[in-house]
Amino acid sequence: MSPVKVVPLADDVYLENLNIDILQYAQVLDFQSSSNAFTRYCHFWNATVDSQPVDGKTYDVIHIGINELEQSSFSDVLALVDHALAPNGVLVFGGLISQEGNAWKSIDDHYVPSFGAIKSHLSDHAWKLIGSLEGQASLPRSHYMFFHVSRMKPTAFLLLGSPGAGKSTIARRYFKALPVVQGDQIYKAIADGRIEVSVALYDAVSKEFDSCRILRMTVLLFEQGLGDEIVDVWLQHAKHSDVVVDSYVPPKYHKVVKARFTRSGYVAIDLQWDMAKTMCSKRRASELVGSFMSGKKTRSNSSQSPIQVDTKPVLRRSAFVATFRRLFSR
Repeated sequence: MSPVKVVPLADDVYLENLNIDILQYAQVLDFQSSSNAFTRYCHFWNATVDSQPVDGKTYDVIHIGINELEQSSFSDVLALVDHALAPNGVLVFGGLISQEGNAWKSIDDHYVPSFGAIKSHLSDHAWKLIGSLEGQASLPRSHYMFFHVSRMKPTAFLLLGSPGAGKSTIARRYFKALPVVQGDQIYKAIADGRIEVSVALYDAVSKEFDSCRILRMTVLLFEQGLGDEIVDVWLQHAKHSDVVVDSYVPPKYHKVVKARFTRSGYVAIDLQWDMAKTMCSKRRASELVGSFMSGKKTRSNSSQSPIQVDTKPVLRRSAFVATFRRLFSR
């Protein structure tokens, strides 16, 4: 049986299927040695390219020619993801992969991995199969496949709805395996002096803290520009691991909070839902009790009475008959 040769894709087809946008002045590490197409492509877009990793340097893009590496070498290259890939960087690779078996196959001077072997190596990373093309070599059940690989980031599930919306219930019911940052407990700890914060935040929380007035206090804190420091306290307690944040945030600041978690290296997911609330505000509760004690019913939250009474005068039947008779007796 004649040996099977790995036929490389044309440069333009290969580069197009990597599906990567090289930004100007990006730092790139290119491990491909049989072709310098990717390096030339990066230089064209004014990126800096190294062929070997430089100590202490991080890269926006790391490129691997998969069929130039043995299984052990591929593992070594993936280890670079943990210390050489920038936080938002991506490792890209493509090559001929067999869909049979779980071992790497040596074909002439090339190694062809199986799809199962690739997935097992990527299990500790976030990865996506970008696309595939029919194999251009006479290897049965083979495809050219292209992957993007990045660091596995922690996830922050943000439950930021108003008090009484069911945040804590959702956290207890569906996130039992994750630590929960409870906003109420954080505020209590700040007010008690158990968490070190700025004088401004401590003064504001210790002055306003009331477990029944979390909404009012939180609005005041964010309006005073203390929101970023509050989120930083949450981040310290999250310890860069998967976390659930259960704390009210005014709706107009949701995007700000989410962006701060994203900049800190999290995949931030803002969970929002509509739900009838059982709680009213402290002020509203005081008004209702005051009305009850005084015996006067009020509808301070409504501009109209719920029952509309027609106040127009009603013309009685007897008056109508009398008027009719007077008109025709003239």
